[in-house]
Amino acid sequence: MPVYEYWCDEHGVFEATQSISAYKQPSACPICGAAAARVLLTAPGLGVSDRASIRAHDVNARAADSPKRLSQQGPGYGGRGGRSRGNNQKFTHANGTNSFPKQRPWMIGW
Repeated sequence: MPVYEYWCDEHGVFEATQSISAYKQPSACPICGAAAARVLLTAPGLGVSDRASIRAHDVNARAADSPKRLSQQGPGYGGRGGRSRGNNQKFTHANGTNSFPKQRPWMIGW
């Protein structure tokens, strides 16, 4: 519920919450209980931001619930952002098995 400002003739300004549909109705003064009219003494608080902040917020809001594609997940997941295939340095052991020590240390041979 919004907070509105009211003016009591005896006690001055006070704030009270009212529903939006009852914004024109007077409110009772919390001290004396007299009906007080609504007044506009302060400007409403507005969120002001520069264009770059607004654009960044919009991008983040759009990206928050969209699924990630494989190429967006970073290195090692395939796609354009994946590992380079040019680094296939094969090492052949004395027993004839192959390994790729730089790419997959858990892969012993094939």
